[in-house]
Amino acid sequence: MNRVTSMDALIEALHREAKGGAQYEEVLTRITFPSDAVSRYRNFEPNFYTRNLIERCGEFELLALCWSAGQVSPVHDHGGSDGYIRVIEGVCEEVWYQCDRGPGNRVKTTPGRRLIAKRGDVSFINDELAWHTVGNPSDQPLVTLHLYSPPIDSCQYIDAESGEIKTKEMTYYSRDGVRA
Repeated sequence: MNRVTSMDALIEALHREAKGGAQYEEVLTRITFPSDAVSRYRNFEPNFYTRNLIERCGEFELLALCWSAGQVSPVHDHGGSDGYIRVIEGVCEEVWYQCDRGPGNRVKTTPGRRLIAKRGDVSFINDELAWHTVGNPSDQPLVTLHLYSPPIDSCQYIDAESGEIKTKEMTYYSRDGVRA
């Protein structure tokens, strides 16, 4: 298959070639562009990771997530969507969790699979496999591409303080390189 040498080529390949499932992952594995190909989506904040929308259609959404040192997502699901992560720059840590619901909306989490991914690695998750966290375990910046199919409008997460499941409407820090 053809290498994906630019962000435009990636978007085109996702629309033209990928019709779900393993085809999305296969396209993401063919990326050969340098990390500066995502420069217009590189937005770092010291207190939270940023979600930067690159492309969204009925079938999928593609985002660049930017993580400063030590930032990590809460334990969360994907609202029924399949999720693919491609590391563009840095080191990414993903931890899967078994979630056992208790009384009320409380949840006990048990960590399971732990994956350390580096530039070029691709991973997959969906709600049937596990809930997870994603984060930057290093002191260097982390940039990851996330492809969700279908797009995620909201997800559930576990509030770290209360241990309760909560719902979050998904937002973007930027859209097509412009701060939202």
